[in-house]
Amino acid sequence: MSRIFCRIDQPGGQVYRPDITRIKKGLEGQLDGYLVLRTYSQQDLFGVSLTLTLIIADGAGNESRSVTFPLTINGEKMKTPPADQAPPNLEKLLNQRLGYIGIDLMRRDRMGAGD
Repeated sequence: MSRIFCRIDQPGGQVYRPDITRIKKGLEGQLDGYLVLRTYSQQDLFGVSLTLTLIIADGAGNESRSVTFPLTINGEKMKTPPADQAPPNLEKLLNQRLGYIGIDLMRRDRMGAGD
């Protein structure tokens, strides 16, 4: 595994340029960790619902099936599951950053304002 293709869609027509996250050396064989999507409070994204679609590719160009996750920007910290429902290595997974998603989010109703 060498790359993670990321696409974010926003209902209402907002289209973001897809991003490619290169997998760090030493992590190519088994992916355990998280990706970071930076958001900025001045963009006022609270309440915006998005979908994140990921595809993992190897050096030969083979790709995984796509996986889609719903995202809602709500200002709350991520909640971890109760200990009896969490994977045994959750602490390690939560502390290993795989990379950053290089997509700048903006509200559709504010696009073009101040540009």
